[in-house]
This record gives sequence, structure tokens and C-alpha cells, in this order.
Amino acid sequence: MKHLVIVGTVSSICVLHTAASAGLRWFHIVVPANGISALTEFDQALTLRQVSWLYLGDVVRRVEDIVFD
Repeated sequence: MKHLVIVGTVSSICVLHTAASAGLRWFHIVVPANGISALTEFDQALTLRQVSWLYLGDVVRRVEDIVFD
């Protein structure tokens, strides 16, 4: 399985579109919540929800919480 950890800024645009592209290519997506930023709290929450629900990615609290099996 191919894993992809996504970090970045403007989460509702850059991070979300990167996650979409990766998800459509069957990557296992991991997004640390403290590794992304957004212009508003709503945008941050929206991005994390979309990554986990729509693209079946894993959202972890911190970068240090990432574990691959």
C-alpha cells in the first residue's frame, strides 16, 4: 500500500485538492491536524472531515501520532 502524508497551508484548497488527487489514485492518505492550517476554523474542520469521510484518509492529531503498519 502506498502511504501519503499531507501537510500544508490553506487546507481548504491546497491540502484538500492534494488529498482528492491522491485518494482517486488509491493512496492511503494521512493528515496530521497540526500539520495543516486554514484561513478559518470552519475551513480547517471542513478539510479534516472531507479527508476522512470522502477520501477515506486517516486524520491524526499530531505528526508524532503517525504510525504505519
